[in-house]
Formats: sequence, structure tokens, C-alpha cells
Amino acid sequence: MKKLLIFISIVAGALFLTKPSEADFDVYIKNYIEKRVVGHAKNTSIFKNMLGTLTAEIGSKLTKELTSKNDYYLFTVYEVRLEKEEPYKFVGIAKNFLPLQTNEPFK
Repeated sequence: MKKLLIFISIVAGALFLTKPSEADFDVYIKNYIEKRVVGHAKNTSIFKNMLGTLTAEIGSKLTKELTSKNDYYLFTVYEVRLEKEEPYKFVGIAKNFLPLQTNEPFK
């Protein structure tokens, strides 16, 4: 029992120390939007790359205004509310972000 308690304490401490910040979420959203515009292909046109970068910059700034967060010490839930759509929720845990909904955000 003592070993289990020590293990749980170590895992909880690691999750607390590696919980991503708002700045990490801003970078994640910017990269996510840019990938949605440019795509995953490596050979894209210069115009498409510029458009992706510009869209990601503007989109991340707007998303920052529409985002709320709930901090649960070991992880954080970020909620992005766009007009006329259900909010998109992301869990930030261990320096990673996981979408909580099944539909694709920012279509």
C-alpha cells in the first residue's frame, strides 16, 4: 500500500509539473490551424504557406479571445467557444493537448 501511495504521489507530481501553460496552448492552436490550412504535404506552394501562416496568426489571436480554461491542478481543460457551434474542448496534460470532441475543430 505504501508503494502504491508513493507511486501515485510521483505521478501526480510529474503531471503537476508538466501541465501546459496558456502560452503552450496558443502555440498548439496556431500550429493546428496552420496544418489545417496548409495540409500535411511537404511540397506546398509559397502562397499556400504564406496563407497558412497568416491565417494561423489571425486565428490564434481570435481563438485566444474566445478561450476559457478550467485548471484542475494536474491538467487543464481549455474551451473554445465559436458562434453557433458547440464549444471545442481540449485537455492539456503532460505538455500535450488532446481534443475531447469527436468532430474536427475549426473546419
